[in-house]
Amino acid sequence: MKNISDAFTYIFSDNEWFNKVLVGGFYFLLIPFGIGLVMVNGFLIECIIRINNNEKGMPYWRNYRQIFRHGIIQSWFSLVFI
Repeated sequence: MKNISDAFTYIFSDNEWFNKVLVGGFYFLLIPFGIGLVMVNGFLIECIIRINNNEKGMPYWRNYRQIFRHGIIQSWFSLVFI
């Protein structure tokens, strides 16, 4: 991202942004049960990877295994360093 405004328009740059945010909201509601936190962290890592690779749009929730794997690692690091 070259401009700070790109950070605010990143979500809306995807044509399917509403569906992806809706699924993310569902996982956000599952945070008290633990699985939601892992999935949201994994999605965040997937977004960071896509931005580093200069790919457009948000990642799909369909590759939930990879998102879950990244989320487990991120959540583990968060617990260790807190």
